Amino acid sequence: MDLHEDWVSKLIRLLSFFKPKSYNTLTKLLVYSGVALLLEAQLNVMEIFAVAVFDQLFGQSQFLRDMFASSNNPEYGFSLILIGLVYHAIVTVGLELAQNIKANIPKQPQLKVVLCNADECEISGGIQLRGALCATSNDNEIKDYWSPDEFVDCGNGTKIAQSIPMFDQYNRDYYRERAGLLRKWGGAEILRLSVINTGEVLSRSVIIKIFSPKLAGVSVKNNIDLEPIYPSKRGDRLGALLAPMPQHRPECDIRASHTNDEYVFVWEVGDLQTQMHRRSNTQLYIRSEVNTELKVVIYCDEFAAPTVIEFPISPTERQEVVDLDMVTAEGEVFRQLADSVIMDGYPERLHLRYERAMIGGS
Repeated sequence: MDLHEDWVSKLIRLLSFFKPKSYNTLTKLLVYSGVALLLEAQLNVMEIFAVAVFDQLFGQSQFLRDMFASSNNPEYGFSLILIGLVYHAIVTVGLELAQNIKANIPKQPQLKVVLCNADECEISGGIQLRGALCATSNDNEIKDYWSPDEFVDCGNGTKIAQSIPMFDQYNRDYYRERAGLLRKWGGAEILRLSVINTGEVLSRSVIIKIFSPKLAGVSVKNNIDLEPIYPSKRGDRLGALLAPMPQHRPECDIRASHTNDEYVFVWEVGDLQTQMHRRSNTQLYIRSEVNTELKVVIYCDEFAAPTVIEFPISPTERQEVVDLDMVTAEGEVFRQLADSVIMDGYPERLHLRYERAMIGGS
């Protein structure tokens, strides 16, 4: 809604407020009262009657005669008649005129951009990153992964590495990939965009651009099916060799077009029918150690100027220094750590969601 239409709509609401169902009765009351005052000023009927009654009951009163003489002013009557006629004209002719003006204003689409987090919760106002920023040892300080299955006990407390088939080897970078998972996803968030045309007309050539400044400690990326994935202990070389050729994956409908100073993403939505909803197949990964912002700009052929929406981004206040013992811990220790620092338990919620989907599909 542009400024002109907004003001006309406010005027219509104001006039409708002052036009109750009994507005004709109110107009008649004002006009009839004004006519009565005019007649009274000309004929002095009421004054004469009042003076006569008072004289009959209490005797002659000069004060009463002087008071009525000073109040015989026809201007009060004219004022009431004028107010009644002007009021009637405003709430009838004025309201109809305002409604006609609004009806003749060219309609514009009303585009709403919905930004959701990884849990499909709509974000309004600002983006508060969750979890904890993680600091780990450098990769060159983290040891290789060796499975107990790779050693043979020779007695006397000595063990030697046994020969492992080349297609059943273990992932030597397992611990390093664990540390990388914490550094990448700790304090990060997944965002998804949708756009809805809530207006009454078609919106043509809709384009949505997303901007975020390139700052130290800020990372913004686009991809399909962004999810934190736990590394695997085994490197399945045979499976990789025998796996079928990957099927064609859909391209990201939000493509990157970065500049030297900004992360820039462009979503060419196209035409959008009235009340139509379109959801992006692309997710945005964002991790920030400082306060920054995400600016969404909506372009449309029917818009006189693009619509700008700004989302302030606040980093998580939690920070975790993860030592080597936590990175190499067995059992559920590492998973519990990762669950707590990645979007406040998102990996566990994601696991439960997959389980429910599997049960529902079986």
